[in-house]
Amino acid sequence: ARSKRTQELWFLELRRRRQEAEEKRLRAENERREAARRRRAEKLRKQREEEELRLAVEKANEEARRRETELREAEIKRAHELAERLRKEESEARKREEERRLELQRRAQEEERRALQIREMERKAL
Repeated sequence: ARSKRTQELWFLELRRRRQEAEEKRLRAENERREAARRRRAEKLRKQREEEELRLAVEKANEEARRRETELREAEIKRAHELAERLRKEESEARKREEERRLELQRRAQEEERRALQIREMERKAL
């Protein structure tokens, strides 16, 4: 009876050790799976962050190009406006100069006409 009891205890101990070993193996496998899941999740998080960063950089670059284009267009517009204003000013200056020249010419002709009249009157008086 004693050896039967010893044998039963030995089998119970064996079963307990096998169960503990199986539980340990399952825990280790679960830990490996969880670690792999965490690594995948971290990798996906990093990929998402990199994609968000890439998109943010792309958007910032596009905005910078748009602002550059707007500034260039505004510069071109200002240059055209300035050139147009200068053309108008030059045209007005030429027009004023021509008017001044014509006025001087008219005065000179008027003075010449008066001088002729005076000479004519002096001739008649003699």
